[in-house]
Amino acid sequence: MVRINTFCKILCQFKSNKSMYSTATTVKLKTEKKQLIISSKRKAYDHYSSNVYDKLDSVPLVSKGWTHSKSKGDFFVVNPVENPFEELQLPFKQLDIHNNFIDVLQAEGIEKATDFQRRAMEMVTTVNRIF
Repeated sequence: MVRINTFCKILCQFKSNKSMYSTATTVKLKTEKKQLIISSKRKAYDHYSSNVYDKLDSVPLVSKGWTHSKSKGDFFVVNPVENPFEELQLPFKQLDIHNNFIDVLQAEGIEKATDFQRRAMEMVTTVNRIF
């Protein structure tokens, strides 16, 4: 019983000490800044391609406080980013796909597969031979 009371006292002291609590929640992880995707007036809200958020983390949004009068003049810019999957394209005939499937794609105006599509086709054709 004494141990439980001691634990409760320590826990209550921790919760009442605001400086300890605030420093525990405002720890920032150092991340390598890669390509700037979203730039804003307030640099704390800039988003880089290396930023990764956990499922339950709150994502800091530039527009969160825009209803406040002090946010007048705030802005953000979404910068163009090259898609690495679109760079490499190869004809569907080089992939191991049935000719009927290639004919349907060509009828839709799709001549070449992106790198992402090539990798997806490889996975589908090796798992279940449906094409």
